[in-house]
Amino acid sequence: MKKDNFENTVKQSFEEAPDILQKIKQDSRFRIPVKESKVGFFEALFSTKARYSFVSLFFILLIAMVYVQNSDPQQVYASTVTIDVNPSIEILLDEDDLVIEVNGLNGDGELVVTNQIEYNRMTIEQVMEVLITRMHALNFIVDTTEENVILIDVKCDNEAVRLRVLSNVMARADFEVKQYGQFSQVLRSDELGMTNNNLHDLDDEATQYGITRGKLAYVYTIIELDDSYTIADLADLSMRQLYQIEQDLLNNHPSNGQGQ
Repeated sequence: MKKDNFENTVKQSFEEAPDILQKIKQDSRFRIPVKESKVGFFEALFSTKARYSFVSLFFILLIAMVYVQNSDPQQVYASTVTIDVNPSIEILLDEDDLVIEVNGLNGDGELVVTNQIEYNRMTIEQVMEVLITRMHALNFIVDTTEENVILIDVKCDNEAVRLRVLSNVMARADFEVKQYGQFSQVLRSDELGMTNNNLHDLDDEATQYGITRGKLAYVYTIIELDDSYTIADLADLSMRQLYQIEQDLLNNHPSNGQGQ
């Protein structure tokens, strides 16, 4: 009898179970957990957000590469050439004697060195041809019986390179200027009675007067002949004018047996 009661009780419990489950579902506190969505690696990699990130990164890298390719690497100036006519011009050369940059050092020099000409990677001979042609067009070099005077100075730590560059510049300058008349003087700063060390010592003083050290060295040769002149008196004169003063002083110097 007890066994029958137990079986009936179990049976009744199973029959009531659906009703109990239904009541639990209807309870406001009942929640079915949301199944967590697992996204695979490749799905995440190629999601919309990820694609935008990769595209942005690609364009950033592309812009950086273009910038690097178009940016000039830091240039090394192996030697510096200055030429004085009245225009004073500076030419910077690399280790292969190719031109890096050309600068006008005074107002006349800036007129000659026009921004419309791309000097970079020219040879020094090509640049001298362009500059002397420009100086002739602007009447700094003339087709008269007056002498066209050019002073050249080369700075370089390597003496062999300095002499090589100086020789090339002088030869080309002489060739170009003689197209406009045979009366020309191509002078070099290291033959003005000064050593290279002396010339280096003139750098700061030349900057103070706004002239090249080569021109300052030439001014000193005139002052040695006549100390009534000062640097300020001579600094703004053209090389033709300075040369004429020097020749007049030499011709009238007591050592020549003329005048006192």
